[in-house]
Amino acid sequence: MAAVQKKNKKLQIKPHQIKANLWLFVNCLVVNPAFDSQTKETLNTKAANFGSTFELSEKFMKEVMNSGVVELIL
Repeated sequence: MAAVQKKNKKLQIKPHQIKANLWLFVNCLVVNPAFDSQTKETLNTKAANFGSTFELSEKFMKEVMNSGVVELIL
């Protein structure tokens, strides 16, 4: 959100504006997952108990910024 606001300081960007224009699919392995029902629709395991962490790389962020999504948000 900060990177989008750098391009146009006068606009107030809200998270829902970014969410409407950006999709992110994550494939991960959660150690010992807990679900809310037998159908396994909602994961109840807290992020602190996943067994690993992930940080977006600077390269990925640059590729997203250059993809044209910022212009869509603005």
